[in-house]
Amino acid sequence: MLINRWLLVDHIGQVRSKSERICLQAGPSFNDLPEVIRIVQQLPAGHFSVMMPGEPPHEKADRYIEMLLTLFFHPGYAVANYMPIIFTTANTTPSALMGSLESKARKQGFAGLSVRTVYPGEDQLPDGAFSLRVDRSKPDLAGMIAAWTKFSLSTEAAQEINLLVATTAEDGDALCSKLGNEVERLSGTDRYEVAARLYEQQCAISRYREELKRMANKERDNEYYLGVQMQERSKGMEWYHREYEVLPLWYKRFGHIIKVIMGKRSFRSLFTDDHKKDKV
Repeated sequence: MLINRWLLVDHIGQVRSKSERICLQAGPSFNDLPEVIRIVQQLPAGHFSVMMPGEPPHEKADRYIEMLLTLFFHPGYAVANYMPIIFTTANTTPSALMGSLESKARKQGFAGLSVRTVYPGEDQLPDGAFSLRVDRSKPDLAGMIAAWTKFSLSTEAAQEINLLVATTAEDGDALCSKLGNEVERLSGTDRYEVAARLYEQQCAISRYREELKRMANKERDNEYYLGVQMQERSKGMEWYHREYEVLPLWYKRFGHIIKVIMGKRSFRSLFTDDHKKDKV
């Protein structure tokens, strides 16, 4: 969707509604992977993601990567163009953990990570930033849609508008409901319809581009496999000529006699070409 609402929770136990999108802050809940998976399995497809606030303690980095890779494969986890979506705060610098996580995600078949930087709702959003944290008042969604449309006309990257409502905010559930009503109201306007169509076209282009990339990679892998097969066959022929064709004629004929004795060919076949024709 063009505009997505997320309920930002500090702990998986704070999840009360299974209809809202859930963004879990990396932290204590990562110690209870079975419970997180249980909640994710109850959510609709693409309704779960994770917020990485910063570099975790070194001793927990491997645990974070292990848990995230496990969650990526659940249908409930949000994925954009074969890339799991991860949120980060505006003051978070790229970390070694994110680099390692992206590398391992690629090895598991994903196209990489789709990182969304979240800005405080009170701040002036920089160009191209459309993910913000909502703590109190409603943001100017009409203005955001206009800014999104203007920015998206100059780029091919498809990125939705994300509104993250913290459960710690005053009347967080009520604020989330108000945002839903505001989005529903705007969905009937021409400005929203134009932006929504543009977003759908960008998503389709991104999917086609990713499919073409996957097909090119598959073709490259097939060519590599065929090259290996041809190389192995060439080595087999070289071995045959080196080990058999160079043998003296009397040695080969002696081998035929051994086959007759073992019953693998008839005595008469030694004097005819029928045996050779049958083999061919």
